[in-house]
Amino acid sequence: MARRTREIWRNLIGQYERSGKTIEQFAAERQIPTGTLKNWIYRLRKEQAEETAEILPVRVISSASPAARRHEEELVGAVEVMLVRFASGTAGELIAEVVSRLRRC
Repeated sequence: MARRTREIWRNLIGQYERSGKTIEQFAAERQIPTGTLKNWIYRLRKEQAEETAEILPVRVISSASPAARRHEEELVGAVEVMLVRFASGTAGELIAEVVSRLRRC
Protein backbone atom coordinates (compact mmCIF):
# COMPACT_ATOMS: atom_id res chain seq x y z
CA MET A 1 0.00 0.00 0.00
CA ALA A 2 1.29 3.49 -0.85
CA ARG A 3 2.14 5.83 1.99
CA ARG A 4 -0.63 8.23 2.94
CA THR A 5 0.03 11.96 2.87
CA ARG A 6 -0.57 14.22 5.85
CA GLU A 7 -3.69 15.56 4.11
CA ILE A 8 -5.08 12.05 3.67
CA TRP A 9 -4.49 11.38 7.38
CA ARG A 10 -6.29 14.61 8.31
CA ASN A 11 -9.21 13.50 6.15
CA LEU A 12 -9.26 9.98 7.65
CA ILE A 13 -9.12 11.31 11.20
CA GLY A 14 -11.98 13.69 10.43
CA GLN A 15 -14.00 10.73 9.16
CA TYR A 16 -13.13 8.75 12.29
CA GLU A 17 -14.17 11.60 14.60
CA ARG A 18 -17.52 11.96 12.82
CA SER A 19 -18.13 8.21 12.67
CA GLY A 20 -18.88 7.63 16.36
CA LYS A 21 -16.95 4.35 16.14
CA THR A 22 -14.10 3.20 18.33
CA ILE A 23 -10.57 3.54 16.98
CA GLU A 24 -10.40 -0.23 16.69
CA GLN A 25 -13.63 -0.48 14.67
CA PHE A 26 -12.70 2.37 12.34
CA ALA A 27 -9.15 1.08 11.79
CA ALA A 28 -10.37 -2.47 11.09
CA GLU A 29 -12.92 -1.28 8.53
CA ARG A 30 -10.22 0.60 6.62
CA GLN A 31 -7.49 -1.96 7.19
CA ILE A 32 -5.29 0.51 9.04
CA PRO A 33 -3.15 -0.67 11.97
CA THR A 34 -4.72 0.73 15.15
CA GLY A 35 -1.36 1.95 16.42
CA THR A 36 -0.74 3.88 13.21
CA LEU A 37 -4.12 5.60 13.43
CA LYS A 38 -3.54 6.48 17.10
CA ASN A 39 -0.09 7.82 16.26
CA TRP A 40 -1.47 10.11 13.54
CA ILE A 41 -4.29 11.32 15.79
CA TYR A 42 -1.74 12.20 18.48
CA ARG A 43 0.67 13.82 15.99
CA LEU A 44 -1.94 16.00 14.30
CA ARG A 45 -3.58 17.08 17.57
CA LYS A 46 -0.16 18.00 18.96
CA GLU A 47 0.58 20.12 15.89
CA GLN A 48 -2.79 21.82 16.18
CA ALA A 49 -2.22 22.52 19.89
CA GLU A 50 1.15 24.11 19.12
CA GLU A 51 -0.43 26.33 16.50
CA THR A 52 -3.09 27.56 18.94
CA ALA A 53 -0.84 28.30 21.94
CA GLU A 54 -1.58 31.80 23.21
CA ILE A 55 -0.03 34.43 25.40
CA LEU A 56 -2.86 36.24 27.14
CA PRO A 57 -2.70 39.55 28.98
CA VAL A 58 -3.55 39.59 32.68
CA ARG A 59 -5.45 42.45 34.24
CA VAL A 60 -4.85 43.03 37.96
CA ILE A 61 -7.71 44.62 39.86
CA SER A 62 -6.72 46.66 42.90
CA SER A 63 -8.07 45.76 46.30
CA ALA A 64 -10.29 48.28 48.08
CA SER A 65 -8.23 47.82 51.26
CA PRO A 66 -6.12 50.92 52.13
CA ALA A 67 -3.31 48.68 53.42
CA ALA A 68 -3.30 46.72 50.18
CA ARG A 69 -3.23 49.96 48.16
CA ARG A 70 -0.20 51.23 50.13
CA HIS A 71 1.55 47.92 49.51
CA GLU A 72 0.75 48.13 45.78
CA GLU A 73 2.12 51.68 45.65
CA GLU A 74 5.41 50.42 47.13
CA LEU A 75 5.66 47.83 44.34
CA VAL A 76 4.78 50.09 41.41
CA GLY A 77 7.09 49.27 38.54
CA ALA A 78 8.76 46.44 40.45
CA VAL A 79 6.85 43.43 39.19
CA GLU A 80 4.88 42.61 36.11
CA VAL A 81 3.35 39.17 35.69
CA MET A 82 2.21 37.58 32.46
CA LEU A 83 -0.01 34.52 32.34
CA VAL A 84 0.84 32.06 29.60
CA ARG A 85 -1.70 29.41 28.68
CA PHE A 86 -0.68 26.41 26.62
CA ALA A 87 -3.13 24.04 25.01
CA SER A 88 -3.18 20.49 26.28
CA GLY A 89 -0.54 18.46 24.48
CA THR A 90 1.74 21.41 23.74
CA ALA A 91 5.30 20.25 23.16
CA GLY A 92 7.53 20.61 26.19
CA GLU A 93 10.22 22.17 24.01
CA LEU A 94 7.88 25.02 23.08
CA ILE A 95 6.95 25.64 26.73
CA ALA A 96 10.62 25.61 27.77
CA GLU A 97 11.50 28.10 25.01
CA VAL A 98 8.73 30.51 26.07
CA VAL A 99 9.73 30.29 29.75
CA SER A 100 13.38 30.84 28.83
CA ARG A 101 12.51 33.95 26.83
CA LEU A 102 10.30 35.30 29.63
CA ARG A 103 13.12 34.90 32.14
CA ARG A 104 15.29 37.20 30.01
CA CYS A 105 12.72 40.00 30.11
